Amino acid sequence: MISGNTRFHNCIGVFRRKTGYKMSIKEKLTLIEECMDIDEGTLKEEDVLNDYEEWDSVSMLSVLAMIAEKFQRTVSAEALRVAKTVSDVLELMK
Repeated sequence: MISGNTRFHNCIGVFRRKTGYKMSIKEKLTLIEECMDIDEGTLKEEDVLNDYEEWDSVSMLSVLAMIAEKFQRTVSAEALRVAKTVSDVLELMK
């Protein structure tokens, strides 16, 4: 069963793809936070990823899947592995 929240996010994704909507930095940070399972508003662009114990292989796979789903982009695991800061991940989401 799909939760209302998931259904909402799926609908928003379709809207954004069809309208060319550009996601804000704050929205992108929230997506990364969801992948890392940390509180919204925690991350800042200049944060070093390895400073977070939540930045692990599961989070990395979640980020790769999220980028593929939300941005229709394929990012290599190597490109994400060498990312040092949150800003580096944001660059992969462009």
